[in-house]
Amino acid sequence: MKQNVWILNHYASDTFFDEGGRHYWFAKYLKENEYKPVVFAANSIHGNGDYYYDNTNLYSIHHAEKIDIPYIFVKARSYDGNGKKRVLNMFEFYHNIKKTAKIYAKKSGEKPDVIIASSVHPLTILAGIKIAKYFGIKCI
Repeated sequence: MKQNVWILNHYASDTFFDEGGRHYWFAKYLKENEYKPVVFAANSIHGNGDYYYDNTNLYSIHHAEKIDIPYIFVKARSYDGNGKKRVLNMFEFYHNIKKTAKIYAKKSGEKPDVIIASSVHPLTILAGIKIAKYFGIKCI
């Protein structure tokens, strides 16, 4: 039975477009070893003040075609630089990823078996812990 592995990283969005990077390759090799990875990342472009996709919905799903992995782009406000708006972006991502996880699990019919939470700020790991607790699973 394939295990569902959810990878949470606020800034993993770039790996989708670059077709490379730690979370992209991790998901790729998990899939090659019979796991079902899903990557969750913010929809806002880091430090750019813009978005990857329409930011009116809570989240949008896109597939990394070369590795056939879903990426869930979670709504988070845009920001420039490292000021107050960036901190608000982090809190919005934290808040929205928790809602997104529950909705995505219900719509997809698949809950995670394990969550890997990785990011430069602690709110992603905190969200991972809370989501894992909700589903009664482990968070790494």
